[in-house]
Amino acid sequence: MNRLGPDGERLIKGDERCELRAYDDGFGNWTIGYGHTDRAGAPQVYPGMEITQAQADAIFQNDVAPCVRNAEKVAEMAPDGLTQKQKDALSSFDFNTGHLMRSRIPALVRAGRSAEVPAEMMKYVHSNGRRVLGLVNRRKHEIALWCSVDGVATDHADDPADVDVDFARAKGMHKSKIGNSAVFLGAGGAAATVTQAGNALQQAQDTMEQAQNMVQQTQDIAGSVVTLGSLAHLFTPGVMLGVVATAVCVAVWFWRHDHMVKDGI
Repeated sequence: MNRLGPDGERLIKGDERCELRAYDDGFGNWTIGYGHTDRAGAPQVYPGMEITQAQADAIFQNDVAPCVRNAEKVAEMAPDGLTQKQKDALSSFDFNTGHLMRSRIPALVRAGRSAEVPAEMMKYVHSNGRRVLGLVNRRKHEIALWCSVDGVATDHADDPADVDVDFARAKGMHKSKIGNSAVFLGAGGAAATVTQAGNALQQAQDTMEQAQNMVQQTQDIAGSVVTLGSLAHLFTPGVMLGVVATAVCVAVWFWRHDHMVKDGI
C-alpha cells in the first residue's frame, strides 16, 4: 500500500516546517506550505499567496506521493521486505534529495545489504562540494528512523566539523533555495577575504621597497660625506685662495670677451 506512515510524516514536516504565506527565500524562489515550490508542480506559488493549514496538508500529500511510490518500489526489491519505518525513511530521503532511485540504495536493498543503507544516505550531506549541517542532521533523523523500532530518535549531537549553514528550511538538493546560494555566498566571502589579504600583502611589499630605497639613499649620502671628509686635508688656505683667484680671472675674461663681441672688436 502506497502510504506515508505517521513517523515519516512527522519527520518530513518537522524538518520542512510549514509557512501559510508565500515567502521569497532571498534568492528568487517563492515557497509555501511544507517546502512547496513550482518545481514540485501545482499549485504555482506567487508573491502574496496565502493558504490554509488544510491546503498546506493537501499540497504536502501531493508532493510526497511520488517519493512514497519510489520507497515502495525499493521495498519490493528487498528479499525480506522493509518495515514501514524504513519506507518512511526512504520517502523522507527522496523528498529531500530527489535521488533515491539514482542512488545505490535500491541495489543495496536488492542484494540484501540493507545494513549498508545508512552509510549510503550519509553521502548526501553536501551542497556544491561543502558539508552542510542541516543535511547532516536530516540524514541522522532518517537513519534513526530506518534503524528504529519504537520511533524517531530526536537527540542527535551535531558533528563539530560540520559547516554551520542555516538549513532550518532545507529543501531537496535538487531544488535547493538556501543551500546552494549559501555556499556561493560563502565562496564569495572567501574570495573577498583572499583579495583583501592580497592587497595587504602588496601594500606591505611596497612599504618594504620604500624603506629599502630610503636606506640606500642614506648610505649614498653617508658615502659622499665620507669622500668629502677624506679630501678635506687638501683644502689648505693657500689652495683655497688660488682657487678663488682663478675663478675671478675666468669671470673677468668671459665678461671682457662678451663686451668685445658686442662692440665688434
